Amino acid sequence: MTSYGLNACPPLLVGVGVATSVETAAMLSKKALLRPVGSHSENERAARMEQLLEDGINAIGLGPQGMGGRYSVLGVNIENTARHPSAIGVAVNVGCWSHRRGHIVFDKDLNFKVTTHTGFEYREA
Repeated sequence: MTSYGLNACPPLLVGVGVATSVETAAMLSKKALLRPVGSHSENERAARMEQLLEDGINAIGLGPQGMGGRYSVLGVNIENTARHPSAIGVAVNVGCWSHRRGHIVFDKDLNFKVTTHTGFEYREA
């Protein structure tokens, strides 16, 4: 986190994927990164590891914009899948504090509803 974490602007969002292959782990780490801030893994052990990693990274003291401080991460999210113990792929993705997330639901006719933002206005180009 001290070497590569500063490529994004702290406080960071951290996504960790644990899977059979590095390809699947990378996909899961992106999925984890997009989970809502403050959410926790349904897997009890993964949820505990999320908290341990969050506490440990915050203890580094990167702080906002890497200028030092108490909070280096907004959250650490872990996604995992079934795997054999002899093959464990792990991937980590970080996103900066300005990481934005929205949710749009499309139906079969491509009509849509924005479920995460209010005041949204659709304009045709």
